[in-house]
Amino acid sequence: MPNLGLNRVLLIGHVVSEPRYKITQQHQRPRLWLRVQTTEGYRDQHDIERERRSFHTVVVWGKHATALSAFLREGQAVAVEGRLSSRSYDSKGQKRYEVEVTATKLVVLTPANAQAPADLDAA
Repeated sequence: MPNLGLNRVLLIGHVVSEPRYKITQQHQRPRLWLRVQTTEGYRDQHDIERERRSFHTVVVWGKHATALSAFLREGQAVAVEGRLSSRSYDSKGQKRYEVEVTATKLVVLTPANAQAPADLDAA
């Protein structure tokens, strides 16, 4: 049987923290790190409309990261396409694991002259 797989993520939401841009020390590659909040509506067991918020870590690499760092800000609506990536790191002697979205495309949906929404929860 052939190895079949698909690792694709599509998110539409709002940036909930100021994006962090840096050049990685080890490989000297530009990286932009941000948190995106997505919201979905549902009805609970009493038929009351509720909202479920999820927070996603998104990483953009290379020239796209450099270009976005110039104007991407907290509160803006974005569409992100990419893939899930997992990594581990050491924190105070404990091994930690993180799953993040490695973006292949990120489109800012908020017009340049629009005000950012004020009711977003921080991640």
